[in-house]
Amino acid sequence: EHAKAELRPPTKPSTGQNQNQNHLEQQRLSHEQFRAALQMVVSPGDPRDNLENFIKIGEGSTGIVCIASEKSTGRQVAVKKMDLHKQQRRELLFNEVVIMRDYHHPNIVEMFDSFLVGDELWVVMEFLEGGALTDIVTHSRMDEEQIATVCKQCLKALAFLHSQGVIHRDIKSDSILLANDGRVKLSDFGFCAQVSNDLPNRKSLVGTPYWMAPEVISRLPYGPEVKI
Repeated sequence: EHAKAELRPPTKPSTGQNQNQNHLEQQRLSHEQFRAALQMVVSPGDPRDNLENFIKIGEGSTGIVCIASEKSTGRQVAVKKMDLHKQQRRELLFNEVVIMRDYHHPNIVEMFDSFLVGDELWVVMEFLEGGALTDIVTHSRMDEEQIATVCKQCLKALAFLHSQGVIHRDIKSDSILLANDGRVKLSDFGFCAQVSNDLPNRKSLVGTPYWMAPEVISRLPYGPEVKI
């Protein structure tokens, strides 16, 4: 005698399962919204149509940096590839792209273009062969003249940003890049903020530990002076 199959109604998900599903849906929605918003500030198309010979030269918690060559000119460029899923503060990507797109100065790293490639933001910028100041100070001792040269060029970049109502908020040796001809340029604009007559100060605790001004750590009002 065959056992009768027992028909049961589908099991309802538990409250915990519902919460997890809702959380995943919110995450997916916010990611899609963020990606759509980012799409509005980057260029359309695929940068690989004009770039080749990618070589990875660095890696961080949020992405990698490669050098590549432009097919049309042969010019070597740096490409910063940032995974949207790995960004703890995704709004910083907007800062990075918008600041580099809108503000140009001889002592600020030049961004050539930016794109969305899948779920990665690609920022194509000039390649500075000398690398970051961190590499220099880690392996050698700079004399006073060299220190003065680096400081002067950094201050020129900061003076320009401050004249535009922009404060950097993340000056560190990793953010200072050098070219082989002695040029010094600021990079890493994710933590930048706008100040104005109506909003002359900020209180946000942002930046890199060990490089923060006391006012920032203490959450006191601060302005452009914290980077000097």
